Amino acid sequence: MHPHLLRHTYATQMLARDDINIDNLKSLLGHKLLSSTEVYLHTLPQELFKKIRGKKDIEEKQTDLNNLYKQFLTTQKDLASQVKLIINNALKE
Repeated sequence: MHPHLLRHTYATQMLARDDINIDNLKSLLGHKLLSSTEVYLHTLPQELFKKIRGKKDIEEKQTDLNNLYKQFLTTQKDLASQVKLIINNALKE
C-alpha cells in the first residue's frame, strides 16, 4: 500500500461520513488550493442513487437534487476563479 492511497482513502472517508468539511480537510492536508482537495469529493453513483431514491417525499428529493446542483455550480465557479487567477498571475510574469 502506498502512502498516497492511504491519505486519499482517509480523506475520502472523512468527507463521506461528514466528519469534516472541505475547508478543514484542505487545511489538514496542507493544500493551498481548494481544487487540490476537491478530488476527494467524488460520490459513488450508487450511493447518490440510494440517497435520492430512499426519500419518500418528492419535495425532499427535489430539495436534495437542487442542493447537489448548487454544490456542483459552486465547485465549478471556484475552479474557474482559481484558473483565472493562475492565468492572470502567469501573464504578469
